[in-house]
Amino acid sequence: MITRATDYAIRVLVYMSKKKVGELSTKKEVAEQCAIPISFLAKIVQVLSKNRIINIKKGAQGGYILTKKPEDITLLEVIELMEGRIFLNHCIKDKDVCEFYSSCIIHEMWDNLTENLRNELKKINFKVLAEKDNCFKLK
Repeated sequence: MITRATDYAIRVLVYMSKKKVGELSTKKEVAEQCAIPISFLAKIVQVLSKNRIINIKKGAQGGYILTKKPEDITLLEVIELMEGRIFLNHCIKDKDVCEFYSSCIIHEMWDNLTENLRNELKKINFKVLAEKDNCFKLK
């Protein structure tokens, strides 16, 4: 299950992806449009900024600008920035949690399913999500 922070990060990027490249979104606008508390939004945009997905412009005319094209940002990238690498079972992340790791058919199944999920999420980009979105109305 993804966290609220990841859900909010996805919302922010879908909303911003609906705008023209280089167009600024104010903090207040993003918080209102995406229904995110401003204090929580600040934490999310810090992660996105640190990972060069958005740029934070400070000051009276400040806000957020996408630094990558929406088609170059994948759902997998954002989920893994916020959550860490996706895995469907602990044995995928850490082989030391299971004594049957090297011979377990179930481990192999979880590993394959994890990679299939990651590959599917990698195919989804924010341009496509923004084009299909009906939630956000641009100001």
